[in-house]
Amino acid sequence: MQHRRSRATGAALLTTAAAIAGAGHAAGVSPAPITVAVSVPSLESLVAPALPPSAQIEALPRTPGDVHGAELSPSTVLTALTADVLVYTSDRAEPAMARLADRRRALGAPSVAFVDDHGEPSHAHDHAALGAGAEHPWLDPALVASRWPVFASELARAAGVTDPAAGPSSAVRDAREVEGAYRVAAADLAGWSLVSVHGAADAALRDAGFTVLAPMSRGHGVGVTPSAIARLATAADRTGGRVILLIDASLPAGLAGRLERRFGVRLAFINTASGRDWERLMRENLRSVLAAALAPGSR
Repeated sequence: MQHRRSRATGAALLTTAAAIAGAGHAAGVSPAPITVAVSVPSLESLVAPALPPSAQIEALPRTPGDVHGAELSPSTVLTALTADVLVYTSDRAEPAMARLADRRRALGAPSVAFVDDHGEPSHAHDHAALGAGAEHPWLDPALVASRWPVFASELARAAGVTDPAAGPSSAVRDAREVEGAYRVAAADLAGWSLVSVHGAADAALRDAGFTVLAPMSRGHGVGVTPSAIARLATAADRTGGRVILLIDASLPAGLAGRLERRFGVRLAFINTASGRDWERLMRENLRSVLAAALAPGSR
């Protein structure tokens, strides 16, 4: 019964989406501003430079901390289906969004993935082999910088923009500056080791020059195991406590605090999705890592 209701709801949403999408094309009606739905809030600042100033960009309503969730609310589905263009991170990072993109295709509506599932050929590492890290490609400034020009062209074409921004975008400049800031910080933190919960930004941090150890877990939905805690203890002992544990919303605060007290590691909160300004999100994450190393009592 529940599956029949879900199918009925989906069919109704498709019908509604088609009706709304067609309403703006009535004779005598001025073209409405382009509407773009983005699956992750921080994509807004990466999407905007490729669109006219009049474009309306809306982050899809999502459960806090749930970027990869397979279940989407009816309001999220409706917003995604009725926007002129849907932008999401990648098929692998967001399989539910990839399925919505397929449904939009049935309506003749375009969707654009910010990155493909294998990263850019010119990039230093293969995202297909990164495990959980491949599910957070927007946390990699080098990948963002190399991918953005292609993405901007694809987005402009999907949105029907005939005069996209010419020359290097501020998005590329910002990404390169963030990449440089990460490299400087890595040099400043030589001798420190980073351990993440599930490897969200490990590849990018390693590329920047940080010493990155194995993550506490291998993906979303995979809990922190006793063996992972044992590895953390060994790393803390070997480095004299110069270990920074990168935590996010997936790790219970109580567990993070116990690990900090028990092994003397430092905690740095990493924001993986919230916030509409990508550059600010990336710099705040970096400041969080630096603050952990410089906190009173650091060695």
